[in-house]
Amino acid sequence: AKSVDSNGVSSENSRSDIISNNLSPKISNVTVSSITSSSAKVSFTTNKKSSSKINYGLTQNALSLSKSCSSSTTSHICRPTGLASLTKYFYKIIATHTSGATANFSGSFTTN
Repeated sequence: AKSVDSNGVSSENSRSDIISNNLSPKISNVTVSSITSSSAKVSFTTNKKSSSKINYGLTQNALSLSKSCSSSTTSHICRPTGLASLTKYFYKIIATHTSGATANFSGSFTTN
């Protein structure tokens, strides 16, 4: 499902569970805040304790930057840094449960 909030932040939630069972994490409550000219804060929750990372870049098909976010938690914060001002960035959150099951969430934001 694709959505755009009042700040122009767009997001798309997709699950690519390789292991289809109740251990698969679900990503929800994604927010992008504290956007500056060089950084942003991406927060989200998972229904299962998971490790997470964020891949980000200038196009959806070239998310060349990556940053680890959280490990073994349900409340996650990612802080992509080294961003250019007034630039649109695409990102993909990847949450991985200890079973190896994953969930993805894709979105975009524009720096100040």
